Amino acid sequence: MKTRYTVSEYDSLLGPVHGSDDGEITICGQELDHHWWIVDNTYDGEITCKKCIKILDKFKMGEN
Repeated sequence: MKTRYTVSEYDSLLGPVHGSDDGEITICGQELDHHWWIVDNTYDGEITCKKCIKILDKFKMGEN
């Protein structure tokens, strides 16, 4: 499953890339503010955050 946005924190440019559907909060629940930047906004970005991936995998499989 893809999200519209992939985002990363400014302070951790080499850290995990998170997914976000609305640009306000990550899939794993982190609130986005001026410390974050959009890596991609075309549903093509690669999410590397293990928490985001786990949540998206559960959603894709129909689990809640």
